[in-house]
Amino acid sequence: LGLFGGGDDPWMTEMFSFRMMSGGVFSMTLGDLMVLIGLIFLFIEISKSVRTTNASILDHLLSTLVFIA
Repeated sequence: LGLFGGGDDPWMTEMFSFRMMSGGVFSMTLGDLMVLIGLIFLFIEISKSVRTTNASILDHLLSTLVFIA
């Protein structure tokens, strides 16, 4: 049935929501969580790449290879 476009989008599953002080409603979906996790990993990789030890240079090269692959 998935071939014909049936069913719900699993990435739009709402995990939680709350009312903000402005009166708007903030809702976190599974897709939003995936993007947030990706940004956290990107921050970790960037902070690791600015070190200048021999091990960090090798780690930077391996991270670049993983990014290209």
